[in-house]
Amino acid sequence: MAPPMRPSAAGGPRFPNIKIASIENGCEWLPRFLYKMDKMRGMARLGWWPMGQLKERPSSIFKRHCFVVASPEDDIHKVAAEMGGDIDCLLMGSDYPHAEGVPQPRDFADEACAGLTAEQTYKIMYANGRRFLPRGENGLAVSSS
Repeated sequence: MAPPMRPSAAGGPRFPNIKIASIENGCEWLPRFLYKMDKMRGMARLGWWPMGQLKERPSSIFKRHCFVVASPEDDIHKVAAEMGGDIDCLLMGSDYPHAEGVPQPRDFADEACAGLTAEQTYKIMYANGRRFLPRGENGLAVSSS
């Protein structure tokens, strides 16, 4: 089975400004995925890479270009701990009005972000999302038309 994404496809020299989001999957899979990508890079360090050897860890490339939407039912505190507190690629998500969603963003902050620091909660609820948006006036893409 092919991996869901090649780290070199998410950023790198060919697409330095690309941003990708994983939604509707939660975030509990992320720590193991990042660990496994780095491990496989190490195991294949002497092998042939179609796009050339990566200059940095796949997890670093992923964290810079990819964002993962956390679900209200995820154990975000545990995910943050497994990632050494680095939650810069996590976004707030809710599937309201579905049963697993929360009606207000504040509910997500109070419930799903319980146990996180105020700074981590701020990043998940706001700052990381702003980094995901295209650059331009008010964070929106600037149209040339």
